[in-house]
Amino acid sequence: MKPLILAFANSISDISTQAWNTVMGTVNPFCRHEFLLALEQSRSACVATGWIPRHLCVFDAGDTLNDVAFKDKGLSPLTEGALISGQTAQHFNRLSLIAVMPLYQKSHSYGEYVFDWTWAEAYARHGLDYYPKWVNAIPFTPVQGPRIGITPELENIEQKRIGELMLRALDQRLMHGTGEIQISSWHSLFVAPAQMPLFGASSTQLVKRLGTQFHWYNRDYRNFDDFLSRFSSRKRKNILKERAQLQPFGLKFEFVEGERVTELQWQTFIQCYQLTYLKRSGHRGYLTPTFFHQLGQLLAAQILLLVVKDAKGEMIAGALYFKGKNPQDQKCLYGRYWGTTVELDGLHFEACYYQGIQYCIEHEFQVFDAGAQGEHKVLRGFEPVVMYSYHNIAHLGFKAAIADFVEQETLQMQQYMAQMQDVLPYKKEPS
Repeated sequence: MKPLILAFANSISDISTQAWNTVMGTVNPFCRHEFLLALEQSRSACVATGWIPRHLCVFDAGDTLNDVAFKDKGLSPLTEGALISGQTAQHFNRLSLIAVMPLYQKSHSYGEYVFDWTWAEAYARHGLDYYPKWVNAIPFTPVQGPRIGITPELENIEQKRIGELMLRALDQRLMHGTGEIQISSWHSLFVAPAQMPLFGASSTQLVKRLGTQFHWYNRDYRNFDDFLSRFSSRKRKNILKERAQLQPFGLKFEFVEGERVTELQWQTFIQCYQLTYLKRSGHRGYLTPTFFHQLGQLLAAQILLLVVKDAKGEMIAGALYFKGKNPQDQKCLYGRYWGTTVELDGLHFEACYYQGIQYCIEHEFQVFDAGAQGEHKVLRGFEPVVMYSYHNIAHLGFKAAIADFVEQETLQMQQYMAQMQDVLPYKKEPS
């Protein structure tokens, strides 16, 4: 059993792209080093926005623990065979990186999509601080995926041990604080199903929270009409009517591969994104223009920009999609950001749902994840899907209260999902 060193990275740039992507994988575009780097360098996720990077890294110490270079790194025992460092991860870059966890220190709960505002309010009513907290997630991205990346070269039993060590490191900081900062809790959001047993087996009995999203599944449809043929007659007519209302405007819809997106198209899309956010939320969105430009440079191969033009050929709307694979290893299209400079009934549904469905059918994508929430997706063929998050709370009294709350919430969520399943537009199979 190799000795290990655990350390926190204050920036994703402290870790090389190759090292991070080797252990985290590249099929989920949002877990890639390039995506997280764009968030940080564009100042979308940074100290000023309340997302302080604290990425947890595990290094193979090998035979270097007695090396003079490693004598004064603030190392202290975490458990047998593993040390945790008071120094940052960049001090250990000469060692082999074998595991990572995207982790942020938060001073608020914006951009997470697993809502714990009521928990924070309860803390405040009792004169306690809920913030700062730690969040193991991808900022502004409610997409299921790996929350711990471990090198695939290790055997399963060793991978399990390393995952357990990482959770133990979070718990240690939770119980004992880190310097002058006391963390109230840590939260792993949108955990991939394959990693749920690891979180479920934690010795600290994490609170498991259930949520739901709505995803579209490709049942080997030949085309969009074949997809609609599976609907009941009335609900099929509703979709056709909704799409038809845009026909008088002569709109053109085109998916542009990331490598082919022009500077003008990026600028127009960003303008659309900011304007739409401003109308809806009173601000220009969580993501800066630099973020989108950097994505276009770093992740072009996994990007699709839907360009919407009016009858004059001018771009009036856009939607940014990503190509990848979901945790079930299915070819997945992710719809993430959209915006428009005009107000047209049905344009949002066309740009963010129907065009995505059509693309999936034509390019044989198995799943379409069009984003969080939105039960209006159900009548358009999106099915309820369970999402899970895990939470550890330092205050034992509040942890018990939160666990009780989540237990009741889970029953309500299960009932809600059953109701949504019943209103799906598909024809009922004869019993």
